[in-house]
Parts: sequence; C-alpha cells; structure tokens
Amino acid sequence: MSFMNALLSSTLRFPRRPEGEDCIDDARIGDDEWDEFLARHPGSHHEQCSQYGRIRELYGYECHRVALRKGGRIIGGAQILVQSTPIGRLAVVLRGPLAVDDDPATMEQTVNKIDELARSRGYASIRAETFPTQAVARQALEKAGFETSRAWFGQRPSLLVSLDGSAQRLLEQMKPKGRYNIRLAARKGVMIQLGDEASLADFYRLHRLTAEHKEFPGFPFEYFQYLWKVFGARGRVQHFLACHGGKPVAAIFNALVDDRMYYCAGGLHRGPAESRLMANYLLHFHAMEWAGQQGCTHYDLIGVTRFKERIAHRTIYWPPP
Repeated sequence: MSFMNALLSSTLRFPRRPEGEDCIDDARIGDDEWDEFLARHPGSHHEQCSQYGRIRELYGYECHRVALRKGGRIIGGAQILVQSTPIGRLAVVLRGPLAVDDDPATMEQTVNKIDELARSRGYASIRAETFPTQAVARQALEKAGFETSRAWFGQRPSLLVSLDGSAQRLLEQMKPKGRYNIRLAARKGVMIQLGDEASLADFYRLHRLTAEHKEFPGFPFEYFQYLWKVFGARGRVQHFLACHGGKPVAAIFNALVDDRMYYCAGGLHRGPAESRLMANYLLHFHAMEWAGQQGCTHYDLIGVTRFKERIAHRTIYWPPP
C-alpha cells in the first residue's frame, strides 16, 4: 500500500465529548463525527472534509478544527488548514465556517471559536474563502473584524447557468457553438449515464488521463471513494459518464451545495475519434438537467475557459477572501 493510500485508509479515534460542551481542540473532534456533520449540512463542501485535510497535510499543512455542540451533536464549526511560512503561520478556511440552518447566532459563536483557536495556536493570519451564497458566514466574519482582500487572488470570475426552465431554455443560454456540439454528440450516439459506486473506477480512469495530459497531480482514487461514501448516499455528490459504443469517453464529478451544483473534477479520453464526439458538451448539459430535477437553481462551472464559455454566458465574481 502506498503512503498516500495508507494515510487515507487510516482512521483516528477520539474520545467522545460530554453532551452540550463546546470544543475548539481539533484533537478531540473525531474525523467520523466531523464528516457526519458535513454530510447532514446542505451547505457543506468536500474541501471541509477530513480526507481533504489529510491530503493537504502531505503538502505541509496542519489540519485543525473548531466545533460547537448542542445535545452532543455538532451544530457549527470549521476545518482550518495551517501552513508555516517565514512570516508566520498562515491559516485558511475553505468553504466555511458552517452553522446548522445558517443560524446567525451559531455562526457568530463559531467565528469566535476560530478566533480563540487562532490566538491559542499563534496564527499570523486567517483567510476565509466562501462560496458566493455564504452570506451569513461572511456577515459573521465581518462582524468579528475580518476584512475582504483582493490581494490573494484578485477577481475570481466564474460562469453560472440558471436552471430555471426547460431543456430548450438551457440551450438558449449557450453560444451557438455550444448548442451545435451538444446536438452533434447526441447525433453521434453519445449516451449519458448517471454514475454509481461501481462506475467510480470508470470516472477515475478518465480523470487520470486528463491529469496526466494537463500535468496536475489530481486526487487519489480513494479520495473519490471516500466522498461517495460520506456524501453520495445523501445526494450531495454525483458523477456522470458519457459513453459511446458502450465505452466511457468522458466523465465529470460534481457537488451539490445548497441550491447550486458545482463542477468539481472531470476526465476525457483524448484519442482522435473520441475527441470528435464532443461528449463533454452533452455531459454537462445532462448534468444541468439532472441538477434542476434535484431542485438546484444554478450550475456553477467554477472558473472561465473557452469550453465553459460555450455552454454558459453569465459571468459572476466569487467574493474575495
């Protein structure tokens, strides 16, 4: 077993906390308990899960947590990644903090716990990166003294598709080239399948092809298996396969957060024949349709590329950290 696989397969066990007791000590917030909180929170994202923290630890980060409990269950919290640098310990909260039902009082208490942890562990700074929809979290952060800063990333554009309407309405939001390629893929016989646990391996094979082609490390297969285990049963993640002649030729893995579906990871067979199928266009189109059927109002492609611009025309800007 590789070091990465061994790390992902290990599970730390922590003593249970007394009911109703707040906690800012990450060593006493167990992985299973934390991920169970995320799984039942509709606004959570996989970048807050325990296994994401473990992967970042391989790149020199420490993973800390804060949590608030009521009746023994976590009702608010955040996972914090910390990196030691020559100018001090820099911390980041990705897609958080979180509070059950976005309750403002719980959110404010959670932010205060983050501040307590920062002081006790000597953080030089904390950066919080939120989704565009996490208004309550941002209000609580600002109330506690956090300030927005474009210095980290500048503007963060993304492309957004409204899912309010029919399939024809979806097509009307796209550029002519996008509509043409969707219909071309359908004419060529590309079929879209809703993924399940058994087809994760097919998704991952295509994902690795893309990672190797674009020269980025990607996540290990065990990570996607873990996400399916934690979030899949609750309909919070979903992958889709584009098949031609019974063979998977493209795939995407997406997350559902509140009322939006976010594109997370993809893969594409880059052979000459497969590339001409335009399967990626039909793949995202069906993912949009499916997301709308699940009650999502928008589909966020996360970022801007030439391909994405052909299937979405509305540019939004994620809030700065």
